Amino acid sequence: MEEFPLVLVTEVNAIVGIDLCEALREAGYRVVGPVATVADVEAYLEREQPDFAVIEPWLKDGSCAGTMERLRQRGVPFVVHSVSTPDEPIGRNFANVPWLSKPATPWDVVIALDGMAMETL
Repeated sequence: MEEFPLVLVTEVNAIVGIDLCEALREAGYRVVGPVATVADVEAYLEREQPDFAVIEPWLKDGSCAGTMERLRQRGVPFVVHSVSTPDEPIGRNFANVPWLSKPATPWDVVIALDGMAMETL
């Protein structure tokens, strides 16, 4: 049996993160997270590489802009799930990334990842 794609989820709000991770697991994804700090995300990326990521660009200890750039350089497709908009400074360098505005439902995120998975896997 083939292994399901691994998704890294960053989210500062525990309830949103848990709901999102649960929906992804129900959809068949393997999930790491929710991860609430940039430091923890970066430590994880030193050890592992996910197939996909769902990124909240503002975590407890700051911006994920560097993480988002690292994912792009590694070829890891990701979706931004945020109250921030692509027009804000953090979004300007990621105009080609799917951007779901909160309060998008967890299933909106699943649908976006499913679309990405169809294109890449």
